[in-house]
Amino acid sequence: MPPLWTCEGVVVKGATRPRLTCDGLQIESGITAVLGESGAGKSTLLNLLVGFARPDAGRLRSALPEDDGRLPLFWVPQNEGLWPHLRVAAHVSSVQAVGAADVTKLLQSMELSGLEARHVAELSVGEQSRLAVARAVAADAAVTVLDEPFVHVDRARRGLLWQRVVAKARAAGTSLVFATHSARMVLGFAEQVVLLREGAVIAAGSVDALYWQPATPAIAEALGPVNWLAADEAAIWLPGGAEKRNYRPCELQLEAAEADAPLRVEREQFGGEVSEVTLVHVARGRQRSFCLLPGTPLPSGSPVRLSARPCRSAGGVA
Repeated sequence: MPPLWTCEGVVVKGATRPRLTCDGLQIESGITAVLGESGAGKSTLLNLLVGFARPDAGRLRSALPEDDGRLPLFWVPQNEGLWPHLRVAAHVSSVQAVGAADVTKLLQSMELSGLEARHVAELSVGEQSRLAVARAVAADAAVTVLDEPFVHVDRARRGLLWQRVVAKARAAGTSLVFATHSARMVLGFAEQVVLLREGAVIAAGSVDALYWQPATPAIAEALGPVNWLAADEAAIWLPGGAEKRNYRPCELQLEAAEADAPLRVEREQFGGEVSEVTLVHVARGRQRSFCLLPGTPLPSGSPVRLSARPCRSAGGVA
């Protein structure tokens, strides 16, 4: 099966630098996240994919499925693209001939029950976001492109809503391409990822491979906390040296050790899911901070030992 899109020397001009440069990028079928900070070029790339914008140079080739009777593409822009003259239920029913029961069930899955008769202007921003996604799901397109969906939905609810969207997409054989600034959303729901920084693609490929085997610190850090060891640091901090350059927090273990252990705790800063622990190598007078999973707090000055451990599960993030 050919890629859905292929970028060949694509350039989109900007005021001070290109808004996007993209060459050789291929977006395959499945679930693909486009990850980057604000201004990285996420919306620019998605606008090109859906034909809302054109490159100033280069070529974007598309091979969207068009032979199965389904709508080839459905797009949810960043401003939701809702129709102000239609009520909530009509947004869903108008994109596809579905029965009332299906409309009700879909609105319920997006937590919009009881709002069927409201107009867009009567909805909160978060409700509008959920309605835009509900309409996209109802369209049952072969490929759905979502520009930061659920960005206005409170964090506690996003995960469950995304689970429902992804489950429906997989059941229907729908490919999803979504923009996000959240590494958590990428790790939780995407199969492939395109990493953007300042208008350039810094990496693209399998989420699993780029998370566990990143080629550079920039790629590693884009997907979450990481401990990147320079070549001369491995022998200092890990017994026997390091097998690789990057270690995710779950791949390192800090334990209390005997009094003559080479490392001491300088300080620990608890940060919820990850703690930042600063260690001192006594003999070498070196100091370095590590991102680790929180454990039993160790007082400053405690002798400790740092070791690597496996923590990944087959086929995904542990």
